[in-house]
Amino acid sequence: MPKILLAVLAILGMVCGRASAQTALPNLEFGNGYLEMCGAPAAEPLDTFCIYYVIGALHYDRFLADAKVATPIRYCAPPNATYRQIKDILVAYLNRNPAERDRHTAGLLMLALNRAFPCR
Repeated sequence: MPKILLAVLAILGMVCGRASAQTALPNLEFGNGYLEMCGAPAAEPLDTFCIYYVIGALHYDRFLADAKVATPIRYCAPPNATYRQIKDILVAYLNRNPAERDRHTAGLLMLALNRAFPCR
């Protein structure tokens, strides 16, 4: 009985390994990957995932500000700006600046927000 169980688990591992290799997701760490995954209108799970990436980056930026860590890129988003709106601003920035897409997505988000919501 244990040999059969091990054989079944081995087969499942091979099948799952192949399936995951075929459905590899883009690397969101860089602008090209974020745009590939989040640039087109998407159904709920994917769109929500893309928005959560933005939320995480914004929360980290807020953490740095609260810790009094000086960041080189500042922005002044209005209080009524939504996370979806900010995701759209990032996607628009990536579309307008293809030469910058090989840079880190979080930094590109800060640049996009700086352009969309400059501090006065």
